[in-house]
Amino acid sequence: MSIKELIAAAKSTPVTSEQVKSLRVRLQQQDNEQSSKRSSSSKQFLARTYSL
Repeated sequence: MSIKELIAAAKSTPVTSEQVKSLRVRLQQQDNEQSSKRSSSSKQFLARTYSL
């Protein structure tokens, strides 16, 4: 399947506002998890650096 066919299929697929809200919530949660992992890694790095 080509990219153009995929885009055409996606455009013709109906999406409800509830599905959009659900996707936004999931993406926000994933972003928050990634953010806290990065923050935790930074804190661990700083702790190791200053403990030397």
